[in-house]
Amino acid sequence: MADGQFYGKFYEAFFDRYRSWDDIDHSWCNQKKIVANFLCRLILNGKSGGRTLSVGCGLGYIEHVLVGSGIDPAHLDVTEVVETPLRWVREELHENNIHLGFIPECIPNGRKYSLIYMVAVDYIMDQNELIALLVEIFDPGWRQAEGVSLSRLLMMVVYMDT
Repeated sequence: MADGQFYGKFYEAFFDRYRSWDDIDHSWCNQKKIVANFLCRLILNGKSGGRTLSVGCGLGYIEHVLVGSGIDPAHLDVTEVVETPLRWVREELHENNIHLGFIPECIPNGRKYSLIYMVAVDYIMDQNELIALLVEIFDPGWRQAEGVSLSRLLMMVVYMDT
């Protein structure tokens, strides 16, 4: 697995080439917007009753779209291995909701999430590690009221992985 130094150099080279969101390939942005719009509907329709966590947000384009769509950044946490890729999105997020390092070590103790998503970072852990992580940081209280248990969430993860 790549380390922080690799990611730092990768994103430094990226920012040498691209100066703003407008410079990025529009088809890539459109793919990320589809994900952001889906997440936005979940969050705004009350399906995500608490904090939302983005695991490995990269540039933070999805989070940029979420905040631009009215999602409260006070309830949006992100993780990333290094700070470098957060250059553009950092000003849209709350400082205490940005967690640098590898998950789950970078998450503050006791912080739980009602919605956890990751896009194109599934290579960093196997399915058993992912399930263990979700069990550790998932907040089941709001989901039980909605009729969605942790076991159902884990089934959705398994389904999405196949």
